[in-house]
Amino acid sequence: MDELLLRSLVPGVLGVLVRRGADFAAAEDAVQDALVEAVRVRP
Repeated sequence: MDELLLRSLVPGVLGVLVRRGADFAAAEDAVQDALVEAVRVRP
């Protein structure tokens, strides 16, 4: 996976989740969990 691409997308994803009502800490946790799963599934 392209680490630079993932790093560039994280702020936008966090912003979407927060705008949709998630608190920032929960949004951060969700993004981190999604990234871990993505790396696990697609090495």
